[in-house]
Amino acid sequence: MRKKLLFANKHSFTKEMFDSLNNLDVDVIYLDGADQQSYDMDFSDIDGVVCFKFFDFNDISKFKSLKFIHTTSTGVDQMPMDYIKEHGIILKNCPGVHSAPISEYVIEALCFKFIKALLSLKNSRNSIYGNVIGIFVSFTEKGCLY
Repeated sequence: MRKKLLFANKHSFTKEMFDSLNNLDVDVIYLDGADQQSYDMDFSDIDGVVCFKFFDFNDISKFKSLKFIHTTSTGVDQMPMDYIKEHGIILKNCPGVHSAPISEYVIEALCFKFIKALLSLKNSRNSIYGNVIGIFVSFTEKGCLY
């Protein structure tokens, strides 16, 4: 019997990804990126769910055949953990999914601090003291512009 995997997620999935699952004897149901809304559907024969906050809006107890949940977040605090544990459902997450954006933010903050320090040093050499204002930092694909 083919397994049913529900994708209820705002992330993009390609046709090739779904085709590869179909080749593995898995029927894919895709809810077109609508993770955070309630559905009036029969979920009783769904074996697995890929989602983020889907169970904040949909009752997990309606998933009578559920064996696997994959959350597209690092944390699992949005999942109904008591129900998952009681029913032996496997739960997987995405550790490190936010690594790149956090790294970019840290680099941006360090660049801003460095630029502010340089301006402050320049101002102190010219006997200008006080708050440094008017600095605009923009990060683009080509690098740091200031």
